[in-house]
Amino acid sequence: MNIDMITTEKAALDALDKFVYAIEELKQACDGFNIFDAVGMWKQEVKHSAFFAWLLDPKAAHGRGDFFLHAFSDALFDYNKHISGVKPNREILSKFSCERLHAFASADDLVVKTEETLVGDDGRMDIYMRSDKSNITLVIENKTFTSTHDNQLNRYEELTAGNGDCIYVYLTPFGEKPTHKDGSYADKWCIFDYASILGILKAFLKGRRGVDAKLKFLIEDYINMVDDKLLKNNRNIMDKCKRIRREHGDALEILLNYSDCADKVIEHLNDKLSQVVPHFIPYSPRGKSIYFTVTDILDLYARCDCPTELDSGLHRFQMSVLCNDKITISMWLCKDGGEWSEADKKIHDVVAPQKPMGSKYCTLFSVTLLEESERYGNYDEQQIERKIEGPLGVFLKKLKELQNSL
Repeated sequence: MNIDMITTEKAALDALDKFVYAIEELKQACDGFNIFDAVGMWKQEVKHSAFFAWLLDPKAAHGRGDFFLHAFSDALFDYNKHISGVKPNREILSKFSCERLHAFASADDLVVKTEETLVGDDGRMDIYMRSDKSNITLVIENKTFTSTHDNQLNRYEELTAGNGDCIYVYLTPFGEKPTHKDGSYADKWCIFDYASILGILKAFLKGRRGVDAKLKFLIEDYINMVDDKLLKNNRNIMDKCKRIRREHGDALEILLNYSDCADKVIEHLNDKLSQVVPHFIPYSPRGKSIYFTVTDILDLYARCDCPTELDSGLHRFQMSVLCNDKITISMWLCKDGGEWSEADKKIHDVVAPQKPMGSKYCTLFSVTLLEESERYGNYDEQQIERKIEGPLGVFLKKLKELQNSL
């Protein structure tokens, strides 16, 4: 190793040491106790929905009756964020007078539910509210981190058709445009954002004396958690981040060059596989991995009168993207015990007839998408696609051969 390399490496390590110290300071600034942080709520849409539904329910144990629901209906009606090509909420709600919305909020038969399904297991609505007396249904789709998929908004409209007059609300951190899976504008959906929710809660705390101590504690912690983690409004933390970027730019550049792109690869492949694999069925997400199968395979096992899912929760035939040292995409067979089924043998004979099947597992086909040395780099989506395009194409060709044989 020459002197230039030694000097460069020492400078890099010194920069990283200083950066670690700065990050420790930042961590201390973020470590104030918060009940919602303690349960990991900020990362979980279901818990956000449950808390918001609890506030909106006049019969809930918060003891404030219909205050929050009245405040929400007023704020929803008045919400006026301008997005090009998007109707204002007032226009969407034109058939609902303020008086009618208030009657809905005060109705003694109002039902508030979360994760509601109206037909079988189809369409779990984040928050569902219904009053027969006012003949109004309100559906809130809460997208804290994800975006709409599988034509959710269309499906919810269909499921609630004939269920009185419906109000649809698309709730996101920053008031995003509601769209269907094909990207078209969902023009029946009102827009609402988390800053507006916090506005309701802050007004409640400011305008009332003698608020129950437990409720005050919960609302204050929720406001702080949303401000810090979702809306990034903590001024102290923002100032420290700016200083870190200013004073430790060299360390940040090193980190970017050595950063693991596995999450980006998984995100890219989740979208890509659903587009290019006929009859794609994902299941059991497990961290930096994707497990999936196809309906053709499920049909094969059904014809052979063989269950596809094992007691372990695995499927007899699986395809997976795994990020261990390198990132691979594979197809494989497994069984809990007994003999390999006729369906197992047929798949094996098509994909890898020369491979021994083993006593429990059989890896039929595996392709390396990225070597370990390639995982670390600041790649954008186009660069990732170019890097994995070749090996992914090899895997997809083998899968197509299997599907054509069935």
